[in-house]
Amino acid sequence: MAYAKPDGRFVCDVSIPDGTEVSPHTRFVKIWRLRNSGKVAWAPDTRLVRVGGDEMGTVSAVSLQTEGASVLPDAEVEVAVDLVAPARAGRYASYWRLVTPYGVKFGHRVWALIQVTPNASESEVEVKAEKPAGEESPVVVVDFDDEATSVEVEVMTMGFTNKKELIYELLEKNNNDFHRTLDDLVAAAEWDPILEELQEMGFYDTEMNRKLMIKNGGSVKRVVKELVQMYKEPAPKLADKKD
Repeated sequence: MAYAKPDGRFVCDVSIPDGTEVSPHTRFVKIWRLRNSGKVAWAPDTRLVRVGGDEMGTVSAVSLQTEGASVLPDAEVEVAVDLVAPARAGRYASYWRLVTPYGVKFGHRVWALIQVTPNASESEVEVKAEKPAGEESPVVVVDFDDEATSVEVEVMTMGFTNKKELIYELLEKNNNDFHRTLDDLVAAAEWDPILEELQEMGFYDTEMNRKLMIKNGGSVKRVVKELVQMYKEPAPKLADKKD
């Protein structure tokens, strides 16, 4: 009889949407809503652990806060983590994943993505959770051998299914590095207004504009400079027709 592995799916951000501005050193609570999308219940001791990205405070693992109950298939649960914004201004992302009591990770990766800025309004940041998400003992995270999947599939299952070509381009740019590709995908989600501005400036090839945004790390100045240079290049002369 085959062993049914647990599975989980990201539903939505309950607090701190991606790109929320936070002042340096500010404590905040990131809450995700997750769904048991598998065929087996999540054990009561299932936890959410940090698997990469930037450190935001000292918390590395939290329980699901289900009061000792299992999470049945199709049920949803909210998971909260107490985090602290880094001291320096910039964009930061912390990645988390569900882990069984035996240390096997499963389901979608989720992340907290913030923009640290000295002028952020603290009123926009939730600083308390109804149930404090305290730090727990570290866990050793392992994978089943047959659990390994391609980075492409891993990224696409995180909600980027309509950006297949962009994913392939970013994976090639980042040498198949998952976290760098995910960072670029999150940044690319904010490019739509910039692409519209480029069209208004007379650069109508959206696909070319997007590729140049990737190439230049989202720098509009460098993209425009390269586009202007491309349009300045003289077209090749056609040979005179012979009668």
